[in-house]
Amino acid sequence: MLSVPGLGIPGWLPSVILILSAPVRLSFDFHLTEWAYWAGIKDFYKSKEAYLQSQIGNPDGEDKPNKKNYDPRVWIRKAEQSFVKRLAEAFEDLNCSNVN
Repeated sequence: MLSVPGLGIPGWLPSVILILSAPVRLSFDFHLTEWAYWAGIKDFYKSKEAYLQSQIGNPDGEDKPNKKNYDPRVWIRKAEQSFVKRLAEAFEDLNCSNVN
């Protein structure tokens, strides 16, 4: 852990004080719009991988359809839910959740 020279306090503490006491401008671009969105799609794919190999046939039966799994509305919704969850975490970290 880093410390602030001459003050003997952890290096991360000034950042916390700054966040608590001053306006902060952050770029959420990469982590929120790219990674958090992708994580929702990735997690959906991993959970439904066996159902996404063909249009018909899955672990439930060779003649069972998979449309509800590969429909883009389903996995895009999972991406949006992942994005919203990460955005809420960022708001909590920055103490700007439920401030109205």
